[in-house]
Amino acid sequence: MSEQFSILIDSRTRFETSEPGGVWLSMPTTKEQLHEAMQRVGITADNPQDFLINGFMNTEQQPFDVPLPVIQSAGLDELNYLGNLLSMQRDEDRNKFTAAVTLGERAGNIKDLINLAQNLDCYWLYPTVQNEEDYGYYLIDELDELELPEEAKKYFMYEDYGRDAAINDGGRFTEQGYIYNNKNTFTEWYNGKESDIPREYKVMSFPQPERPDPSKVEMDAAAPGQKTAQTAEQPQEPRPVIPIVLTSEKPAEKLKEITDRLEQGITELFESERYREYLRVMSKFHNYSFNNTLLIAMQKPDASLVAGFSAWKNNFGRNVMKGQKGIKIIAPSPYKVKQEMKKIDPHTQQPIIGKDGKPVTEEKEITIPAYAAASFPN
Repeated sequence: MSEQFSILIDSRTRFETSEPGGVWLSMPTTKEQLHEAMQRVGITADNPQDFLINGFMNTEQQPFDVPLPVIQSAGLDELNYLGNLLSMQRDEDRNKFTAAVTLGERAGNIKDLINLAQNLDCYWLYPTVQNEEDYGYYLIDELDELELPEEAKKYFMYEDYGRDAAINDGGRFTEQGYIYNNKNTFTEWYNGKESDIPREYKVMSFPQPERPDPSKVEMDAAAPGQKTAQTAEQPQEPRPVIPIVLTSEKPAEKLKEITDRLEQGITELFESERYREYLRVMSKFHNYSFNNTLLIAMQKPDASLVAGFSAWKNNFGRNVMKGQKGIKIIAPSPYKVKQEMKKIDPHTQQPIIGKDGKPVTEEKEITIPAYAAASFPN
C-alpha cells in the first residue's frame, strides 16, 4: 500500500518536557509498523496514556490538508481506515477529494473525511477552471448557458458572470480546479462508531514491554565442553559507586553543580582512556541522553541497569538494600502554570475576535519543561 499521508507518533512525556524526537508513521499502516514506531518513542502497554499524535504531513499524491487538531482527535484505527480508502482512489478522485477538503463542507473531523472519501460523486470538479473569469468562459463557451452572438461575446463580462455563478453554487476555486456540491445524496457510511470500521483496518494496540532480568550477568556464552580464557578467569568484583555529592540545597543550584561536573567529566573523558568505558556504557544505555550516559559512566561504569526506587520494586520485584548508594542523573521535572492566552478557532486555527474587535482570551494550564538532579539506584 502506498503512503497517503503520515502522522507523527510521539510520547506525551517527551513532548511535555520539550525532548526532541517522534517517529513518522505512513498511513495506511500495519500493526507491526505501528508497534515499531511506538517502541522507538518508548510507548508500550505499560504507559498507553503517553501515546500522542503530534504531527500530520500530506503527500504529493494526496495533498489534502487539515488542521492538526482534526488528526489528533481521531482514533488510530479511524486514520488507518481513511488511509486505506484513499489508497483505493483513482487519480481524478484524489484531486476531487483534495479540492473537497479545501471546500470545507465536510472536513471538520475524521468522520467527515471518511464519509467524504466515499461520496465524491456529490461534487463536480472543473480542473481547468482556476478563477472567476475562467468559470465565466467555461459556462458560456463550453456549457452554452447563454446563447450569445459571437459579436456580443467581445463585450460580455465573463468575470462578473463567473463570480455570480460561483456565489450561487457555493463553490470554491482550488489548486485542483473549481469545485462545488452538486446536491446529490450524501450517504453516511461511517457513523463514528468503532464497530463501523472494517476489521482488516483495525491495528490499534500497544506492544508489550521488554522485561529485562537484572540478575543476569552480561557475558559471552561458551559452547558446551569448551574452555576459554574467559571461563577460567575469576568473576570480577562489582565496581563501587562513585557518587556525585551535591552540596547545594536548592534544586536549581543542584542542577548547576551536576552540569559543572559534567563539563569536567567530558574533559576527562576525551583526555584519557576512559573513552572506552563511555562506549561500553553507551551500548547498554542507548536510550539515555549523552549527558546521562556520561554521568552513569562517571559514577558506575559497570552498571547494567539503572532505575528509580519505585521502578525496581514495581517493575522488577526488587527492593533497594538499605545503605546502597544511588547515582545522580538529570531527570525531567516539568511544572504547570496558568496563563492567559488567545482563544483559537479549532477549524481555522486563527484567534477568535470578540464584539469589541479584540482577540478573546482564556485561561489555560500549560506545562513548563524543566530538569532536576535525581538519584537512581543501579
